[in-house]
Amino acid sequence: LGTWEKNVVGTGMRPQARTDDKAKNDGMESVWRERQHDLFPAEQWTQGEAQSAMIRRSLCDGDAAIVVTGAPSFFEFVEADRISNPLGVAAITSEREIRSGVERDARGVPVALHIQRRHPGDTTLRADALQFDRVTFDRCRFLRRAERPGQSRGVPFFHAVLQDLRDLDLLILASLKRIQIAA
Repeated sequence: LGTWEKNVVGTGMRPQARTDDKAKNDGMESVWRERQHDLFPAEQWTQGEAQSAMIRRSLCDGDAAIVVTGAPSFFEFVEADRISNPLGVAAITSEREIRSGVERDARGVPVALHIQRRHPGDTTLRADALQFDRVTFDRCRFLRRAERPGQSRGVPFFHAVLQDLRDLDLLILASLKRIQIAA
């Protein structure tokens, strides 16, 4: 995974403004240089670190999202575990369908993500632990690797070999037990 990240992201991709106005391009790039290290205040990531995390999570979990949380220069990184169907909300109506936290309109076009406010694995019980936010796609970027049309969520990069890796782990444990018993 580390090699994949380094080959794809490196130290971080650099945006370059490409409008017809050179002064506007220079101004936009100046603002970017000023703010590029404060884009993810909760994680305290640089732009390159956020890109690496996005690639890693999409490879491991199949997908991840980045949500605009305030001013145009503040973002929140959302793990795949937090994207799911809200409790008590009808998953299918005549206007929409929610599959695995991805809301689609009547034509099947993705329009929003349903994101849990806290990670489901958090051990601290908080009042907002089971509350969800509906985030439209104009406020987020959802990176996923889909293998078929209409697929709501991404497929982890290693999904084809996960069972083989688990079997190999069990084989190693069985071999160790056999050696222990023989000793």
